[in-house]
Amino acid sequence: MAPHVDALLDAGTPDLRPARLPGLLREPGRRARHAVRERRGAGSARPSTPSLLRRLPEFERLCDEVAALGVPDAVQHDDLHDGNVFVRDGRARAIDWGDACVSQPFHTLVVTLRALAHALDLPPGDGRLLALRDAYLEPFAAYGTPREPAGRRRA
Repeated sequence: MAPHVDALLDAGTPDLRPARLPGLLREPGRRARHAVRERRGAGSARPSTPSLLRRLPEFERLCDEVAALGVPDAVQHDDLHDGNVFVRDGRARAIDWGDACVSQPFHTLVVTLRALAHALDLPPGDGRLLALRDAYLEPFAAYGTPREPAGRRRA
């Protein structure tokens, strides 16, 4: 879907590309909505809005680093887990694209790994989760590896 990013954005798909994320976090309306979610999710381990804003320079640096990899932005599901994938006649289909956005393809993996860890009661860093992560990331190896600085290796 990378070649169709402009059409996706023109059609109203949310734009959550790394270069935009720090600016979105700065928007007062978004901070207010984040604060409401924090109150609803009391007891969670999520950082507070002031804490997030203090860490904004680090977040900006990380977003720049991801963008420097050169991995093309595309549509990403943002809610890909076993409840949103069905198999019929040997073909897998992803449903519930309500959280989809234009961003890095890496974002989808976060929800998938967390859902699997929860469903299978796996601890963070479990070898099965790492194997899935590595299999997902393998097609992007031409853009660099975790051991290489961002942007150093490209296809």
